[in-house]
Amino acid sequence: MKLIPLFSFTLSLLLSSCVIFPHYDHLADKIDGTVRNKHGEPVVGAKIDYIYGGRHEVGHTYSKSDGIYSFGPFRQWFWITYIGSPGVAPFPYSLGAGDKPDMLRVSTGQATAIYLRGNKVDFYSRTNSSPYSLQLKEWEQTHPKRWLGNSTHLTLDQTMRDKDPKVIQNN
Repeated sequence: MKLIPLFSFTLSLLLSSCVIFPHYDHLADKIDGTVRNKHGEPVVGAKIDYIYGGRHEVGHTYSKSDGIYSFGPFRQWFWITYIGSPGVAPFPYSLGAGDKPDMLRVSTGQATAIYLRGNKVDFYSRTNSSPYSLQLKEWEQTHPKRWLGNSTHLTLDQTMRDKDPKVIQNN
């Protein structure tokens, strides 16, 4: 008799074109780096948040006694896959980066610094006409040298009081 509810559940999933199957989308690779102050000394206990697509905090870590931090890789897990015609979104939801860069937010006490991940030239070539890219260009004028490129070495000075770019705060 216990098989009847299981059979009914399985049949309802198949009829609704759903399959329970754990899988993931890759968001970001493992990240290693250091946090140092403006004199090159390690910053201990700095919190580093990874913000995917400028919107979703997907993880955080703290710098160790030598300023080194490490976290990731980051994945978005799914448990249900929709089976349907090609071109239909295969996942029930997605974090979706859109046209915003990933960010690292490093902070201790009152100091906060925002770093945008990736290559600035590649980002702007993909999003040249985007309102987000225009607003980020304005943000860069007051936050110079905040694109990391391939580096993950962060500087945090106690005088830094960065706020997320407005384009990211509004979403």
